Amino acid sequence: MSPFNKSYIVIIGILSLSLLLVMKVEGSKKILSSGAPLETIPFYIGDWKGKDLEISKDVYEVLETKDIVMREYKDSQGVPVWLAIIYSKDNPDSFHPPEICYVGGGVKLINKKKEKIKLNENEYLTLNKLTMQTPSGIVKAWYWFVAGDKFMDSYYLQQFYLIWNTLINRETSGALIRVSIAGNSEVLEEKAKLFIKEVVPYIRKIFKKGLLIMKIDSKIKNFS
Repeated sequence: MSPFNKSYIVIIGILSLSLLLVMKVEGSKKILSSGAPLETIPFYIGDWKGKDLEISKDVYEVLETKDIVMREYKDSQGVPVWLAIIYSKDNPDSFHPPEICYVGGGVKLINKKKEKIKLNENEYLTLNKLTMQTPSGIVKAWYWFVAGDKFMDSYYLQQFYLIWNTLINRETSGALIRVSIAGNSEVLEEKAKLFIKEVVPYIRKIFKKGLLIMKIDSKIKNFS
């Protein structure tokens, strides 16, 4: 089967599931709530010290979630990286590939590709890497998606998991994780990859903890 046919089948499948989801939500009028403990993400990660960045009301409204982390981390040499986490429970509309926002804001996308980052001796994380031209210079960003406790580089696969789990009444959650830098040097790239390697264990703990909290909350509601 050709790549085109595979992509076509995936897209049709997601559209079909989306239609069923709309019918289900309209019928049940279920109010969706969030629950990830994002506040437990440390401000000190390895050699990095972070600070929260201000998030406008418009951002919350567009993404339809208040579970957002926007932070700037600097290492001991003052080199910054920016971490963004957008989390939502049972709401696939909160996520989309970041390049859509970048290009919509007038940024020129120079290149997009997959890149593997070595987390340990036996594990690699596949990410999407963007290289962009802004009025201030080159910006590079690495991002991936989360569905439940699964990490993936595919937006469509994440959407499939989120929609399917909602249809079968399974508690689920999703997220978009992005790490970005301003500059075009190999040194900056290596620092960004090191930061990703160091932050991933904390992100995994948070989403596993978030799932546990939501499962307990669901059991309490069912019991009551």
